[in-house]
Amino acid sequence: MEPRKEAILVPENAWQRTVIMAIEQGKFQNLLFDDFDRLDHAVLRAITRIVVGLPPAKKALLSKQVQSRFLKALAG
Repeated sequence: MEPRKEAILVPENAWQRTVIMAIEQGKFQNLLFDDFDRLDHAVLRAITRIVVGLPPAKKALLSKQVQSRFLKALAG
């Protein structure tokens, strides 16, 4: 047998599994901002969707500009 080229992340609990599934499905922003009746949540979902979709170099640049712990964690 040959070793896999990609490491498989096995969730430790249901919360981690939920977050991983949301990221894989492109719905992470809906997990964070889940009130679909609020305009501010819609804006934050759109911004989060854009940030999560950025390439790593752009995430790092954005993190330096904003100096946000949240964005640093996303870029990490």
